[in-house]
Amino acid sequence: MNLIFSLIFFSLSAFAHNNSSLKTYHLMAPEIKVIDAVAEEFEVVRKIANGFEIYVPISKQTRFLELAPNAKLISKTEFKNAGTFAGYRDYKIVEAELKQLAAQYPEIAKLETYGITEDGHTLYVLKVSDNVQIDEDEPELMITSATHGDEIITVEVEMELIKSLLQNYEKDARLSKMLKEKEIFFIPMVNPQGYSQRDRYANRNTDPNRDYPYPGDENKKSVDCIDAVRKWFHSRNIKGSIDLHAYGKLIMFPWAYTKSSPPKDDEINFQYLTNSMAEINKYEAGQISKIIYVAKGSSADYYYWKNKTLALGIELSTSKAPPYGAVPKIVEESREMIWRFIEHF
Repeated sequence: MNLIFSLIFFSLSAFAHNNSSLKTYHLMAPEIKVIDAVAEEFEVVRKIANGFEIYVPISKQTRFLELAPNAKLISKTEFKNAGTFAGYRDYKIVEAELKQLAAQYPEIAKLETYGITEDGHTLYVLKVSDNVQIDEDEPELMITSATHGDEIITVEVEMELIKSLLQNYEKDARLSKMLKEKEIFFIPMVNPQGYSQRDRYANRNTDPNRDYPYPGDENKKSVDCIDAVRKWFHSRNIKGSIDLHAYGKLIMFPWAYTKSSPPKDDEINFQYLTNSMAEINKYEAGQISKIIYVAKGSSADYYYWKNKTLALGIELSTSKAPPYGAVPKIVEESREMIWRFIEHF
């Protein structure tokens, strides 16, 4: 524990970020053809008053304004200074904490690696289950965060929920049952380079959640961190997945790349699951392309397309990095939602 506290103290000075290269625009009441064209090339973050909020790299600003000349600049991203990060974990803290949890709970937690990024970050997955050293015939579930490296609240939520499961095994009947009946794989840092730099994107300014192949681009090449997590996914038989994002208070299911619905039986199952998860925290639940926008190359579409995984994307909170004092409330807001997801299988 002292190691983690020391890392927290010394790592605060390392919370530099690259988001000064990113601007936020408000596209008001666009025609369908305009928002569809914008979504092809830029990240439409969420619906806001009479329109959409859109992230635009400065390097692509001219192109964006060609597509949407009436868009209005809102501000640069919310990361204005390093103080924004006070209290939050960074890559080294998460790495140390994962190792510590695996050592502290060796019978129910097993830390593995599934690659190293081009810039030298180790990619970690923590398996949590009652007989963790054995691959049992149980549903395999995956929960990921920090696909977008600046959405740092997602890592806090994931790490705290991991700790809840481990600390309460054999103490809380409900949580113990989850570990005895499931094999849960946690990947807290899908995009460790972006997370380390507090940068939304992966190397070469790539949006990692638009970088998966999908039915309209089956041979798409992914950046290193997405390629690695895809290969790891195919080494398992993942029945359900959650990719945590921020922000917007949404629980979403495929398809994202098209407004067409998934097959009826799958749609009913998705709707039942997401409505159940949203019952307590009142998040909005629905199909990605219908409750937010068309997004090509998302993780949820890829996992569902390739393995019929019940794959969800969740937008937590109302900020990517709320003041750290608000984190416990957001963890509590997320807890029942995640537990119901696990129990569904």
